[in-house]
Amino acid sequence: MHNTVKKFLSQINQNSYIIFLVLFWLLYGTYIIHSAYFKNIYISPDSSNYLREAEAITQGYGFNYNGMAGGHNHFALWPVGYPVLIALSQLIFRCNGYLASKIITILLIAFELFILARRYKSKSWLYALVLSNYGIISINRYTWSEVPFSAALLVYTLALSEITSNENCSIKHYIILAVSMICAFLSRYFGALTVMTSLLTVLILFYFSISDKSQRTSSHKKRILKLSITSLISGFIMFSYLLFNKVMCGYSTGMNRAAFTEDIRQLTVTLIKSILYEAQNIFSILAYHLHLSLNYWLVIIIPVLIIFIYVIAKKVISCFRNKHLDDSAIFFLVGICYYAAFIIIRFRSTMDPFSYRFWAPASMLILMGLVSCFCDTKLLQKSVKLLWTGGGQCS
Repeated sequence: MHNTVKKFLSQINQNSYIIFLVLFWLLYGTYIIHSAYFKNIYISPDSSNYLREAEAITQGYGFNYNGMAGGHNHFALWPVGYPVLIALSQLIFRCNGYLASKIITILLIAFELFILARRYKSKSWLYALVLSNYGIISINRYTWSEVPFSAALLVYTLALSEITSNENCSIKHYIILAVSMICAFLSRYFGALTVMTSLLTVLILFYFSISDKSQRTSSHKKRILKLSITSLISGFIMFSYLLFNKVMCGYSTGMNRAAFTEDIRQLTVTLIKSILYEAQNIFSILAYHLHLSLNYWLVIIIPVLIIFIYVIAKKVISCFRNKHLDDSAIFFLVGICYYAAFIIIRFRSTMDPFSYRFWAPASMLILMGLVSCFCDTKLLQKSVKLLWTGGGQCS
């Protein structure tokens, strides 16, 4: 009897991270349902269009989201992926579109936790905590396409890191990579970024091969070729979808997105404020504290951000020195490219103002990259030393 109890407790100890993830998911799901039905219900203009298109799909009108009203308007301002998921949820669970969207969110969070558990085992709970920052929680409360987009982006990043870490990846990983790229695009047009980051990864791997003789192997060349083909095929599918939109409504993304006259100074101020808000969201601090907490910024956030920047810079230097891209490097690559690309696109086109809604998916990846780095105890010790010494002895 004693041995049985001891064995049972040992099993619980070994699988404690699974228990944590299940409890985390249950609490997360409870919060989403509570926010959806017991707090102020908020449906944004974007949300209403997703729900309308989902209803049109269930009624057999396809891309014609005004079909139920007798009109003919092609659904192109947003990709059709999220409405399709909501429609499927409606048909499977026999519920209205609003509830179906919440079910999709809860299932996608479960999916994210599952793939983190599969990849990182006992350390997965650390990565899961990233999903609890204020920006990501806020996104998951609403009926927004960032919900499936974030899940697809996470799968994409993990698949890409698996390919860069292992020269002999099976074709399965390239298929997963391609599917996640297309799913990210079908959630938000900005998912086309995945093609750019994949091709950038190809260039980095090519640079490693020409600068390091040990990487001039046939398996390394095949990996570069497979990754290039996967990226180009995915890019072609995305281009075909945009071309279909253009044929149907005259614009590839449903409207003329050329930039109207905007005050560049005001746009820059909005950018800076949104990034400051996002820095607070990372630490789960409500954004309206911004103008009240200068001491908080000086004492806590700025020193921690210095550590983060130090860790990221250290990782980039290490990757090019060792000619190797690990998990954290890919997290940083995709996250930083996301930030840079979105800022450039926003200054050159018309869309919603800068906000946490756009930054949260990239912040999620960067934070997971930091978690991966901090699992390295030596780097963690150096980072803490940097905080106390001002960096003088950490080079």
